[in-house]
Amino acid sequence: MFAILPDGADYREFVLLKDGRSILLRLAAPEDADQVEQFINSRTKQTLALRFMAGVARVSRKFVEDLCECDPRRWACLLAVEGEDQRILGLGNYVGDGGNLAEVAFLVAEEDQGRGIATLILEKLGGLAAGAGYVGFEAEVLFENQKMVRVFRDSGFETRQALEGGIIHVRFPLNAPEAMRERAATRERVAVANSLVPLFRPKTVAVVGASRDPSSLGNALFRNILQGRFKGTLYPVNPRAHAIEGVRAYPSLSDLPEAPDLVILAVPASKVLTVARRALDMGSRGLLVLAAGFAG
Repeated sequence: MFAILPDGADYREFVLLKDGRSILLRLAAPEDADQVEQFINSRTKQTLALRFMAGVARVSRKFVEDLCECDPRRWACLLAVEGEDQRILGLGNYVGDGGNLAEVAFLVAEEDQGRGIATLILEKLGGLAAGAGYVGFEAEVLFENQKMVRVFRDSGFETRQALEGGIIHVRFPLNAPEAMRERAATRERVAVANSLVPLFRPKTVAVVGASRDPSSLGNALFRNILQGRFKGTLYPVNPRAHAIEGVRAYPSLSDLPEAPDLVILAVPASKVLTVARRALDMGSRGLLVLAAGFAG
């Protein structure tokens, strides 16, 4: 949801994309310069041309260092990152001269476009800019960059557009109009609903701690899912068993042929964090922890 953020705020926020996955939005810092430079310069020529509106093969180090220096009254850059390695999915920045308007631009990795990243960055950049005293954003977009045109159009901001020489000039106020609030709320509801799908309707499930011992929790869980006619793929994970209930077992999550939607942890409490981190790192989106030993 749109909110005015205070000038100079150390902004960090986990947000949900429309597919239900969680990413972190945070302000770029000087120590991000190497990663930001690599991210920008690894984009395709077409992507860079749409972002910089010119044939650009690489950006200068000076440009990257300026991008990573946050001074909200003049400029700010938000990074969208994912995973333990903080992989950059996209970035957006605004630049102003202290007047009423700031210019805004975005760059999203080709494989991550269409996930709603630019829209979320735009909302949060709007809050930062409003907190710094700006009353509006403006942007110039090549006519063929219809993906970015849709981002502005679908954001809910009251955009005004003008076409000149193949370039679309976009301008919109940062006064959080009701339409923008409604669209942001709708996006949040869709994202939350999609984030629950791996938990309630998974297509693949792994039971870590599945056991051959019929009296164990791990065996009961795996057996009940198996006998409950689960229509997806079920993986037992146990480093000391070749098969559980007649189903091939795998020694670890890393040995599975795919990342399961849901990982059920029936392991001692001391192992939960390690296994959960491994599950999230490999792309699993749902965790169900059934373990004893957390008290005390």
